[in-house]
Amino acid sequence: MGLWGVGETVCMILCQCCWMQMVTSQTGTPSRSFIDFLNPPEKVSESPVLVVFFHCPRSQVVHVDILASSLTKPLVAIFKKRWTCSPHDTESTRKIQLDFPDQMIYREDYFLRRPIQVTDVLLRAWISDHPTDFDRPDSYSYSKGVAKTSHLIKTLPLYTRPYKEHRRTLRWDQELLWNHIKDKITQCPVEQEVVQLLSFLFASTGESYGVTRALEPHRDRVLETQRQRYSVSPRCTFVFWVYVTMWCPTSFCGVFYHLDIRHDYITPAVLMTDTGHLHVQVELLSREAQAFQNLQPVPLDQWCQVQLTLETSLGNLTVICGGNVNETPYRFSDAVLLSDTTGSFHLGGSKYVPGMSGFYGPSVYYRNRIVPAYRTPPPRLVDSIQLPQWFRKCETFKTECSMRFRHFLSRQKMAGICSDIYHEYQTRYSPESSGPQCSAWDSPPPPHRVLITRLLRRVTGAGHVTFNRELFGQALSKIYKKRILAADGFSRMRRSVALVLQAGCLGYLPALYTAAVLHQTGLGVIKDPSKALKFSLISAQKDERLSQLFLGHKHHLGVDGYPLDYDLSYAYYANIARQTMADRLQPDKHQSYVEQIRLTDEDVLKQQTKENDDLFMWLRFQARQGVSSAQQTVSRMLFWGQQGISSNPEAAVKFYEKGAMQMKDPVMMYDYGVVLLRVSAFPPVRAVIA
Repeated sequence: MGLWGVGETVCMILCQCCWMQMVTSQTGTPSRSFIDFLNPPEKVSESPVLVVFFHCPRSQVVHVDILASSLTKPLVAIFKKRWTCSPHDTESTRKIQLDFPDQMIYREDYFLRRPIQVTDVLLRAWISDHPTDFDRPDSYSYSKGVAKTSHLIKTLPLYTRPYKEHRRTLRWDQELLWNHIKDKITQCPVEQEVVQLLSFLFASTGESYGVTRALEPHRDRVLETQRQRYSVSPRCTFVFWVYVTMWCPTSFCGVFYHLDIRHDYITPAVLMTDTGHLHVQVELLSREAQAFQNLQPVPLDQWCQVQLTLETSLGNLTVICGGNVNETPYRFSDAVLLSDTTGSFHLGGSKYVPGMSGFYGPSVYYRNRIVPAYRTPPPRLVDSIQLPQWFRKCETFKTECSMRFRHFLSRQKMAGICSDIYHEYQTRYSPESSGPQCSAWDSPPPPHRVLITRLLRRVTGAGHVTFNRELFGQALSKIYKKRILAADGFSRMRRSVALVLQAGCLGYLPALYTAAVLHQTGLGVIKDPSKALKFSLISAQKDERLSQLFLGHKHHLGVDGYPLDYDLSYAYYANIARQTMADRLQPDKHQSYVEQIRLTDEDVLKQQTKENDDLFMWLRFQARQGVSSAQQTVSRMLFWGQQGISSNPEAAVKFYEKGAMQMKDPVMMYDYGVVLLRVSAFPPVRAVIA
């Protein structure tokens, strides 16, 4: 026996003597149960020997076990040992060899893969009075124990553990591969702890189109376990920027909401009412829905930061607009239920609720933490396009145009009124005023508003009494096109851009798309992507198709500084597709049919014509003579605007009617019936009895 063994034996004898003196009465009989560890291990190691010191005054059961907690599972039993004891036992100590799993002791190697990151290891022992405890759960037996003791064992980090000496050897190729990767510290994959619901700007038209996001579970087991635990006791924050141009025309419209697979509202749902208040609705653990509203409406034409925090049963909605902070706390009757991997999140509209009218800025979802709300300036992307400044200037310009129109109209009416002799004498002999004789609207306009002033004066002089902003904008756009198509038009483009902006402000949206293209490409103006984004967003928010196609295309490809975002691109494309479907049912002369023509196909190129071209004039002549094939071709070309012909549905219907009613052509009769079903603007035609 070595020196350590002798010292250990002497120590145990001394402890026994001391303990016997403490627990033995004057008659020499034990008084109570006792258990303790004599040499508990300080850290996790391979097969340590534990000495348990115990005493049982009656027939009892001794329990020894080890509980380990990892990042994913708490208090897992990794070792158990039990035996019976009685007062007649000759031994009061027992040696136990503890067995720890290799995943807790050693570092990862070729044979030992996926070691366990252990956070806590608890060694405990207890004595129970029930011999039947062998069949009972440990938690019950431990709670009924008459004597208990425990000890915490230190754990080793993954990369400070030793390598295990295996009794197996590697082949030379396996050893070469392992030596190449053994010193590399693996990194966890990037997880969506902070989800960018929207990283760019989005123009919401107020219709049923929006951005849809679906979240995936965490790949890391620790984060996924935490996420599942937070689903019944959430600690999360939703932050999004909004710019509201108009409150909801209906009772509710969607701002940000969560739908499950049955398309029902679940936690959270932030809707806007027709009074501008935000309506927050959540689902509780009892499957009951509860909601609350903020106290003040969201202001119009201003960027606002909306922040919603959920912490167990407490919700807090904070709306920060400039220097105004509106905070609305609310306590629900039960804990909130939030499973963010169920269903999908929506920004804007969907087929179940119309969206908000306005713009969205960057939106973030913090899945497992509470972010304090504080006043911050808008993000750089939001601030760079200067939406509020544009709308204020535009509103001032529209008000000025309206006032000038009314002033010119009143002057025109006064000029047409015959005055009597009394007013003539009053005007002739009344003393002249020393103040100005002209109103502010009679003064010369600024140079960049000369054209619109001239148009307003000309329209009122022609007898028009209504101020149609869009028609004035269209007239300004035509003047701009006429200028740039002149011989020296390119040199005048920069000075004429003001006409395009004024036309767009007055409601002619294609002009804003033109301005966006000019600033995006730098054609005749200084290249400015921020202005291009601003004008395309403003026109797209008003349902301008080319602007929506422009934005959808940029996000679809991720070019010119636009992030690659298929969901955002789909929100624009879906709107265009729905409008195109509606246009096909109700065509008009302003539409154009898009044909796919190969420049190498000579036969198809020869079929392209115009209204004054020989080919179309010959086909029209044949159709008037009653040739069925010519009638079919001309009707199709005029109705859809194909082969270079402008769409003219009225003329097409006449050819369809002639072929169906007079020539009794079955193809024309079928086409004529389809046309009448689609074009509701045409008067009904009497039924033809076959």
